[in-house]
Amino acid sequence: MSESNSVLALRGIRAVVPDGAGERVLLDSVDLDLRAGEITVITGRSGGGKSTLLGLAGLLRKPI
Repeated sequence: MSESNSVLALRGIRAVVPDGAGERVLLDSVDLDLRAGEITVITGRSGGGKSTLLGLAGLLRKPI
C-alpha cells in the first residue's frame, strides 16, 4: 500500500508494559496504513492489543 495516499501510517509499532519479572510485549512490529474514505475494522481476542494500538495511533500513549 502506498504511504502517499495514507491519512495515517504506523511502522514498526512496539508496546511493552512492566510485568513482575520483566516486561510483557503488547504489540511487536505492527504496521498499519489507513486511507481517506476507507472503512477499517480492528478485531481480535481480549488482551490482543486493539486498545493499545488505537491509543498509540491517537497519540494517547507513547510508543516504546
